[in-house]
Order: sequence, then structure tokens, then C-alpha cells
Amino acid sequence: MRDLAARMQAGRDLRSKALTFETLQIGDTEHGQIIDRIEAGDAAGASAAMQMHSTPAACNLNRILDLPMLEEVPT
Repeated sequence: MRDLAARMQAGRDLRSKALTFETLQIGDTEHGQIIDRIEAGDAAGASAAMQMHSTPAACNLNRILDLPMLEEVPT
């Protein structure tokens, strides 16, 4: 359990270092794109925008936690 706690802390540390003004701007832009597509009634576009926004974060967490990457996870 300690190993998991250490990996989780490493992830939190990495996240705090990664939250620069530039990355916050990118996230804000991506959120705007998702909202714009939802407001336009473009469900497929909103889904694609959300996936483009969340996939890098999921991959980074998998790497930090030493889990299989998304493409390796059975569907």
C-alpha cells in the first residue's frame, strides 16, 4: 500500500509542476471547445473534443501509476 501512496504523491507532485500558465491556457481553450460543441448540439464533436482533452491526462496517470496504457487495456 505504501508503494501506491508514494506513486500517488509522485503524481500530485508532477501535476503541481505541470500546472503552468501555458498548460492552464490550453486546458481553458480545450474546455471552451467542448462547451462550444455541446452548445451547437454536436454530440460527436463534443465527445471527440472531450477525448482529446482527457486522453493525455489519463495516459500520464497510467504512466505514473505503472498501469497499462489506454490502448493496452482490453475493451
